[in-house]
Amino acid sequence: MRRVNGAIWSLADAGQASLATFATGILALRVLGEGELALYALVFAAGVVLMIVPQLAVFTLQRLHVNRLSDIYRPRYRNDLRQAAPLLGLAAVGAFVAGLPLRGGVSTGVFIVICGSAAAWTAVSTFQDHVRGALHASLHHGYAAVVSTVNLAVVLVGIVAAEFATSAGDVAPEVLAALPFSILALGNLASATTGMVLHRSVPRVPERAPSDWRESAVASAPALIAHGANYLRTLIIAGVLGSSAVVALEAARIASQPVLVLGAGMSAFFIPTAVRMLGSGQVRAAYRHVARQNLVVLACGLAFSAALVVVTPIIATLADRAIRVPLAVARGAAATVGAVAQPYNAVNLAAKRYGRAVTLTALSEGLGLVTVLALAVPIGVYAMPAGAALAGAMRVVGEMMARRRESRDGGATQR
Repeated sequence: MRRVNGAIWSLADAGQASLATFATGILALRVLGEGELALYALVFAAGVVLMIVPQLAVFTLQRLHVNRLSDIYRPRYRNDLRQAAPLLGLAAVGAFVAGLPLRGGVSTGVFIVICGSAAAWTAVSTFQDHVRGALHASLHHGYAAVVSTVNLAVVLVGIVAAEFATSAGDVAPEVLAALPFSILALGNLASATTGMVLHRSVPRVPERAPSDWRESAVASAPALIAHGANYLRTLIIAGVLGSSAVVALEAARIASQPVLVLGAGMSAFFIPTAVRMLGSGQVRAAYRHVARQNLVVLACGLAFSAALVVVTPIIATLADRAIRVPLAVARGAAATVGAVAQPYNAVNLAAKRYGRAVTLTALSEGLGLVTVLALAVPIGVYAMPAGAALAGAMRVVGEMMARRRESRDGGATQR
C-alpha cells in the first residue's frame, strides 16, 4: 500500500507541476500574437536546456549523494543554492540571449519582457525542481505533491487575475508578453519556499557531496545534449518553415503535455529506488525496475496520444486558437518514446556510466537533428515529432544493446 501511495503522490506532483505549465501555455496561446508566441516557444525550449547545467552540475549530484546514503536526509539547501548561484546566473543570461534568432519578429519592449521574465523563470524553476527532487529522494512523495499544489494554486490565481485585467480594457503588449513566464516564476518561488519549510522535519545531510567539476561537467552532458537538440530542432523549423510553424508546434506541444507528466511522475517514483538498488549491487533488479516503469509509460502514453483526437479540440476552444489534431497526436507519440528513453540517463548517471550516457545521447540526438533537417521541407512541421521519436527510439535500442553486450562479456556491471 505504501508503494501504491508513493506512486499516486509522485503522479500528483508531476501532474500538478505540468498542469501549471499547461495553464500558462493556454494563457500564452490566448494573449500572445504569432511573433510573440514563436519567441515564447523558442525561449521556453532554451530555458529547459539551460536549467540542466546548474541542475546536474550541482543539484543532482547533491541529491544523489543524499539518495545513496542508508539513512534518510535532506540536502543543505542554502549551501546548494550558494554553490549553484554562478551557474543559475549564467542560465538566466543564456535564456535571455536564446531569443535573439527571433528578435526581428517583435518590438524591443516585448522582446525584453519575454526574455527577461524567461530568465527569471529559468533560475527559480531550476531550484524548485531541486527541492521537489530532494523530497522524492527522501521518500516524502506527499510533500512533493504539496509543493506542486502550492505552485499550481499561485499560477491559477495569477492567470485568473490576468484574465480579469485583460478583459477590463486595452493592455499594453509588453504587459501581456510578461504574463506567462512571470506567473510561472512566482509560482515556482512560492512553492520552493514551501518545500524547504516542509522538509525541515528531516535531518540535514551530514556533509556535502564531494565537488568534482570534471564529473559534474560529464554528468551534465547527456541531458544538455538531449534538451539542446530540442532547441536546435525548433530553430531549424523556424529557419526553414517560419514562425507560423513554430506556433503550430507549440500549440500541439501544449495539447500533448500530459504525456510528459506521466514520464516525469513515474521517474520521480521509480528512479530513487532504482538508484538504491544500484548502490547495493542489485544491477539486474534495478533495470527490471526501470523496465516496469517503461511498460506503464508506453501503454498509458500511447493511449493518451490516441485520446488527443478528442481532447485537442477542447483544448483549442480553451486557448481560442486552432490546434492541428494530427500534429498533437504525433507530438504525444513522440513524447511517449522520449519518456521511455528518459530513465536510462538517470540510471547511468547514478552508476557513473558517463561515457555510455554521453555517447548514446549524442548519437541518437544527432540522428534526430539530421531527420528534422532532411524532412522539414517534404513533410513540414511533422519533421519535429519524427526527429524526436527517432532519437528516443535509438536511445532505447542503444541502451538495450549495451546491456546485452555487458551480459555477454560476463556481467561487468555486477563487479
